[in-house]
Amino acid sequence: MARFVSIFNVLLRVAFLAAFTLAIGFTSKTWFELGDVQERMRYRVSENTIWAATQSEMELSRMLSLLAPQAFGGQPVAGPLLTRQFDRMWSRAMVYNGGALAEAIRNNETQYRIYKAYFAALEASDDMLEAVVKGDAKTAASMFETLAPHAETLRSLTLESLNVDRREREALSADNDLLQNQLSQFGAASIVLLVMLLVFLIRAERRSRHLLEDANQSRSSLMLEREHSQAQAQRMKMLARKATAASGAKSEFLAMMSHDIRTPLNAIIGLSELLLKDREPGEESRMIGTILRASEGLLTLINDILDLTRLEAGKLPLKLDAFSPRILAQDVLEVASVLAEKNGNQMLVTIDPAVPASLLGDSDRIRQVLLNLVGNANKFTTHGKVELRMDCTSPVEDRDAASCKLRFLVSDTGSGISGEMQEKLFQPFEKGENARHVRGGSTGLGLAISERIVKLMGGHIGFSSEEGKGSVFSFELELDLIGSMKEVMQKKQTDKAAIADLSGRKILIADDVPANLMVARKMFETFGADISTAAGGEEAISLGRQEWFDLVVLDVQMPGTDGVAAMQALRREGVNPGAVYIALTAQSFARDRKRLLDVGFDHYLGKPVRLAEIAGLLENVHHGSQETDRVQQAQSAPLPMAEERDGPENAAGNEAIRQPAPLNIPFIEDLLEDMDYQTFNTLISQVHNEMDNVLPELEHGIELGEDEAVRKAAHKIAGLLDQFGVSAAAHSARTIELSPAPASAGDEVETLIALSRHGLNALREMIDTKSREDGDQEQAQRVA
Repeated sequence: MARFVSIFNVLLRVAFLAAFTLAIGFTSKTWFELGDVQERMRYRVSENTIWAATQSEMELSRMLSLLAPQAFGGQPVAGPLLTRQFDRMWSRAMVYNGGALAEAIRNNETQYRIYKAYFAALEASDDMLEAVVKGDAKTAASMFETLAPHAETLRSLTLESLNVDRREREALSADNDLLQNQLSQFGAASIVLLVMLLVFLIRAERRSRHLLEDANQSRSSLMLEREHSQAQAQRMKMLARKATAASGAKSEFLAMMSHDIRTPLNAIIGLSELLLKDREPGEESRMIGTILRASEGLLTLINDILDLTRLEAGKLPLKLDAFSPRILAQDVLEVASVLAEKNGNQMLVTIDPAVPASLLGDSDRIRQVLLNLVGNANKFTTHGKVELRMDCTSPVEDRDAASCKLRFLVSDTGSGISGEMQEKLFQPFEKGENARHVRGGSTGLGLAISERIVKLMGGHIGFSSEEGKGSVFSFELELDLIGSMKEVMQKKQTDKAAIADLSGRKILIADDVPANLMVARKMFETFGADISTAAGGEEAISLGRQEWFDLVVLDVQMPGTDGVAAMQALRREGVNPGAVYIALTAQSFARDRKRLLDVGFDHYLGKPVRLAEIAGLLENVHHGSQETDRVQQAQSAPLPMAEERDGPENAAGNEAIRQPAPLNIPFIEDLLEDMDYQTFNTLISQVHNEMDNVLPELEHGIELGEDEAVRKAAHKIAGLLDQFGVSAAAHSARTIELSPAPASAGDEVETLIALSRHGLNALREMIDTKSREDGDQEQAQRVA
C-alpha cells in the first residue's frame, strides 16, 4: 500500500509539472502572438494616405503655375520661391515610397509605370532647377514640358491611394479584433498559471514541513557521529604536534647550518673589511673587494633562508627609523650599477619631486626588496634599460598631513616572464627557464621573500610582463612623515661621535679560533680601545680576575669552558661588577638569542662581525639600552647548540666524487697577493707548530676511543689546513670528522699525518720557489 501511495505521489507530481509546463508554454505563445499583432498594426500607414496623395498632385500644379510665366517669355518668379516649391513637391512625392501605398503601386504594373515616370521627371527637373533659378527661360520651358504631362497621370495614383486607404482600414479593424482576442487569451492563461503556482507553493510548504520532520529525526544520528568527529579532532591535534615538531627540527637544522657557515665568514668578511679600510685604490683593493662581495653574497643567501623561515612563522621584526628615499635610491643605484655595467645596461633612477625628503619606515627591508627587484631586472636584461621610479600616489600638499603613500616601480627591457612562470613567480625556490642561463644564478628565494616583506609592511607587489619585451614590478607603502632628514642625520652623527671614542676603555675578547680572535681584536681596536685576548674560557676567567674590563666579549662555543660558563663564573665571583658581557655567536634564531640574554649576557654580536654592527652595539651599550639591542639585533646571534654534521653516507659520497689535489694552487696564489713571502713562511711555521699540538690530541682520542674528542681535533685540523690551501690533507681531516665512528679511524689518521706533512712541505717549497723567481726578476730589472 505504501509503495502504491508513493507511486501515486510521483505520478501526481509529474502530471502537475506537465500541466504547469503547458500553462507556461501557452502563456508564452499568446504573448508572442500578441506582439506579432501589435507589429502588424505599427506597419500600417501612419498618416492620411488620401491627403498626402492629393497634396502631391496640388504641389505639382503650383510648381507648373510658377514656371509658366518664365517658360513662355513672361516675368520669372523669384529663385528662392521656386526652390522652396520644388522641395515641397519633392517631399509630397515621398508618400509613394513607403507603407501599404508603395506596396500597392509596385503590385500594379500600370501604376508602377506612372510612379517611375514621375520620379524620373522629378530627378530631371532637379538637374535643371539651378539654371531656372538663375532666370534661364529656355531651361524653364524644358522643365515645364517635363513636369506638365504628369499633372493628369498623378490623378490615377491619388485614386489608388483611396483604394489602399480603404483596405488598410479594413485590415486595421481586423487586427484590432484579433488583438482583443489575444488579450483575453493571455489574461485567462495568466490566471490559470497563477492558480497552478499557488497550488505548487502550497504543496512545497507541505513538503518542507515533512523535510523538517525528517531533519529532526536525523538529528539523533548526527549526535552519534559527534563522538567520531571528536576522535578525528584528537588525531588532527596529534598530527599538528608532529608538524610542530618537524618545524622545530627544521629550525634546529637551519640554526646549525647558519652557525657552520657564519663562523668562517666572520674571518673572511672581517679581515677583508679591515684590509680595505686603509688601503689605497688599486688591483689589490679590487681583489679584496671581490672577496668581500662574494662573502657577503653567501651571507645574503643564509639570511634569505632564515628570513623566509621567520616570515613563514610570522616572526620577522620591522625596525622603524627615519630615512631619506633619495639616499635609499642612491644606495640601490650604487650596488646595482656594477651588474648593470657588466650586462651593458643603462641604469636610471627617477624620483618625483613630490616625494618627501624624509619618511619613517624600515629602510633596510625596503632596500632589500628594491635590490632584489633591480638585481633581477639587471640579471635578465642585456644591453637594455633598467629604471627605478619613486613617486607619491597620494601627494602631500597639506603641511599637517601625517603620511604619504610611496610607490616604487622597477621596469626593464629584458627577456620577460613566461605565462606559465607568472603563475608561480612568488613561490619559494621557483626559478624561470632564463634563470639557468644568467651569470650569477638564482636561488629562487628573492621574490618570495620580497613579496612577504612588502605584505608585512602593509603593501602588495604587482607586476606585468611580456616575453621578449620586459617586465614591470611595483608596490606601494603607506609611510609616516617626519621632520627634516638633515636634522635626523645630524642627531645620529652626534650620538655616534659620542660613543666612537673608546680611548681608555678596556675590552676582553675570548675566542678559540685565532683568525676570529684576530678579526675581533682589529675591529674593536679601530674604536681606540685597549684590547686583551684569551684563547679559551679558562683564560678569560683568569684575566677577568686579574684586571678590570669595561666590556667582555665571549665566543659562545669554545672547548672546555665555553662562553656561557665563563660569563656565569665571572658574574658569580663578583669580579668586574660593572662590566658589560657580550656573546659572540654564529647562531641565528630568536629563541636562542633570548636564551643567551636569559642566562646572563647583556648583548650579543652575530658572526660574521661587521664594523657597523659593533658601532651599533657600542651605541646601545653607551645608552644602556638593553631592550633596544634585543630588538635591533634580531637577525644575528642565537644560543649555542651542537654543530650540524653530515651523515656517513655523505662523507663516503664526497670521497667517491673526487680526491683533491695536495695544494689548491689558485687559492694560495690569491693569498700571496695579500702578504709577502716572509710573512707567509712565518705562518707556515705556525701551522707546523699548531699541527704538532693537535695531532697528538687526535691520536690520544683514538687510543681512548673518544669520538667527540677525535671530531673536535679533526675539525680544527681541517679548518687550519683549508685556510692555507692544503686541500688533500684538509679533505682527509674532514672525512675523519664526518665518520660515524671517528675513534675507529686509525688508518685514516695515518693517511692524514702523511698528507699533511707532504702538503706543508710542498707548500713551503712552492713559496720558496716563487720567492726566488720574483727575486731573480727584481735583480734583472735593476741590472737593466
